Amino acid sequence: MAIPGHPDPQQALILAALLAYPEPDAREVLRDLLPLAPWLADPLAELDQLPLDHWQGEHTRLFFSGYPRTPCPPFESVYRQGRMGGTVVAELAGFYRRAGLEARGVPADYLGTLLECLAILATGNDPAREGLGRELWNEHLSRWLPRFSRDLQDHGELQLYRVLGERLARLCCEDAGRDTDGGLNSRELGNLGDWGGVGRLAGPGNVGVSGESVESGKSGDQGGEGCT
Repeated sequence: MAIPGHPDPQQALILAALLAYPEPDAREVLRDLLPLAPWLADPLAELDQLPLDHWQGEHTRLFFSGYPRTPCPPFESVYRQGRMGGTVVAELAGFYRRAGLEARGVPADYLGTLLECLAILATGNDPAREGLGRELWNEHLSRWLPRFSRDLQDHGELQLYRVLGERLARLCCEDAGRDTDGGLNSRELGNLGDWGGVGRLAGPGNVGVSGESVESGKSGDQGGEGCT
């Protein structure tokens, strides 16, 4: 099933995982993902030359507690309403309920959660799920992901996060209908979950994990920006 801006479920899960805080085994997780995401090869080579705390510090600076401001807070409410929480979080919580899911341990508007939901809805050939996936894209992701992806490309000091910004930007420009049979094998899914990259939505076959939150000064709901 093709949802506008969505390549396939496994790629959405990989992008969600890259937003997670890098744990000590994060490099090995990236190495395991290379067959599915060869575009990670150059970022991984750079990370292999750096101490883990440098990577962790860059993650914190970009997403959670940069000074004097956080460049890329991965939360819809911050980009659309200028603060954490607000009506968009309640809207998304209601959306997840309609999809038979629930965000656990993270704000409902966290980008990793949204990408995981998009992956779940894009799996299989259920017209009802396809409709929900299009709603999630049109009413939520398309309204702020273009700005977030540009910010990540502009402010990321590590290649990993600049490339992540590029990959997220592609979602705003593509209506990809790639084959979504197959997918991540059990070991790869387990590694992503251990890193904190997947499992934020609870529902049939899904287990919630913990997450983080942030305040930032960005504001302004500019509606669906599209791709620039």
